[in-house]
Amino acid sequence: MPNKATWTWWIAGAFMAAFAALLIGLAFFKFRYGLYNALDLGIFNQVFWQTTHGNPFGMTIHPHSYLGDHFDLFILLLAPIYAAIPRPETLLVLQALAVASAPIPLLLLAKFSSTSSKMTMALSLLGVALWVMNPYLHNAFFFEFHTLLFAAPLLTWSWWAYRTDRFFLYNLFLFLLLTLREDVSLAVGAFALLAMLERRNWRWWAPQMLASVVWFLGATAISSRLNTSGAYKFFTFYSWMREGGTRIVEHVFTQATLRTLGLAISSFLALPMIVPRALILAIPSIAAIALSNGGLDTSFLTTHYQIIFLTTLLIAFFDAIPCVVEGLKRIGIIHVALRRVAVGILALLVIVPGIQSSVISPFFVQANAGTNTERLPQRSPEVRREFLGALKDTDRVLAGSGFLANLGDRETLMALHYAYIGKKQFSTQDFPLPPIDAALFDSDEILRLVVIKERFDWARWGIHDGSRRLRAYLDREDLAPEKTFDDAILFTKTGNLTPFVVQGDATEETQLGVFELQACETRLCLKLQTRHPTGGEDVLVRFTLASEDGERAWQSFYLPAYGLFMPHEFETPQSITTEWTLALPNLLAGAYEARATLETIE
Repeated sequence: MPNKATWTWWIAGAFMAAFAALLIGLAFFKFRYGLYNALDLGIFNQVFWQTTHGNPFGMTIHPHSYLGDHFDLFILLLAPIYAAIPRPETLLVLQALAVASAPIPLLLLAKFSSTSSKMTMALSLLGVALWVMNPYLHNAFFFEFHTLLFAAPLLTWSWWAYRTDRFFLYNLFLFLLLTLREDVSLAVGAFALLAMLERRNWRWWAPQMLASVVWFLGATAISSRLNTSGAYKFFTFYSWMREGGTRIVEHVFTQATLRTLGLAISSFLALPMIVPRALILAIPSIAAIALSNGGLDTSFLTTHYQIIFLTTLLIAFFDAIPCVVEGLKRIGIIHVALRRVAVGILALLVIVPGIQSSVISPFFVQANAGTNTERLPQRSPEVRREFLGALKDTDRVLAGSGFLANLGDRETLMALHYAYIGKKQFSTQDFPLPPIDAALFDSDEILRLVVIKERFDWARWGIHDGSRRLRAYLDREDLAPEKTFDDAILFTKTGNLTPFVVQGDATEETQLGVFELQACETRLCLKLQTRHPTGGEDVLVRFTLASEDGERAWQSFYLPAYGLFMPHEFETPQSITTEWTLALPNLLAGAYEARATLETIE
């Protein structure tokens, strides 16, 4: 009969396998509906495709080698796997396996611990459970694809090698950490600092500390040289620090910082604080975020940057297990009863991360309705395939972020994001606009850009003039509309559709303008008359369907002329007529009232 340790392995393995399967399934669902729309999966897909086709680290989404963004040599290790199945889904599967497998070396340490017991195994299973249900880990995984997430298993394997005195493997895993990104070298330096504080032999920390410093300086220098701006672009996050010491202290030590750290620590039941030495590994990554212009607020927990911190919390949780077990043993004859009480308390405490998951994890929370999430059911994969199928593999394409990840398998891929802004990332330099053969995007992305423009100083004025710039780009490349559906539009060299018309000599009548909803054969047409720009605002159209009792059953937001003409740019009032083939949801049988309202963009 299998012993208790074997059963622990089987149960933990089932947890991790089910978690990986769930991550993969939901990632495929997200990809199928075009919901990877933050550029990064599209960027990595093109970089991997270019790398496996003879142009290492090549991309056109940014106008330089990917090494000009991040010194990420780990791409070369994953490239052979991508070459076997050259699809963005391959990257998502690898990322899921990496994240789900992170607890394995910590389970090995627990199994062979001198305090290994039934309580040790139970707490180890609890650690695995807290990892797979952690909402911040879910956020890190679903925030596109990033090789940074491979730091999770590499850190835990480094810890295993460190604790078991496997010197060669310790250095191998630390080297692999270095290859992830230039800033991960700071975590390697923290590992060396821990070894020094624990008075390990100098060979466990001195070479590693030196390698960390040299790698960071060399990697940022290489990235600066390869970046078209001639500088390491992420240093712009820290330019505010010139204001001085007092300002830095006020910026870092805030309630938002404490709240963010507290939320993450509580997701592991605060047990990592019993033996917090492993948290030294996370100090550089936390400090890097805390010192950035945005500071360490809760947005840190919705991106991929928190992965090193989360992994060190997992390590510290397992590190605390022997202390918890030994503490219970010292209590004496009543330790059995107290152990049962302790297990019950821990089981109740699982409610804490459970509540966090239900509130924060993307598994359970619908995204902001302002980004047209309610349109998801009718964004059918079949329609997406029709749009994507209209493009040739050799076409040079300008793509919106919702389509970008599907189109990385080509030499030239341009992001609507930068064509609209017209500036390089974090820069005032103009973005070079290459020749293209087609353009495919949806106006929802333009709407999001307009809404968030005040958050980015480098992009604000570019976005203000974005529609004019985009029209000029499409005209320069002799592209015209070929296909529309809902707010998506495809431009090609042979397009001959007229989905929108702009007419002059309009008369201003109301504060925002005049519009009417009418049938145009099988489509709905919106006729909009803009307001004079001297006192006017850009507008959007809110379409809603209301049930017989007046409850809203569906809504969606649209930009007139698919975002290619914005009212603020006209010197005199203009009339814009736009036609949409609306993708309406599958609703319960009954009568519904269609409504349309004209609103300012906020």
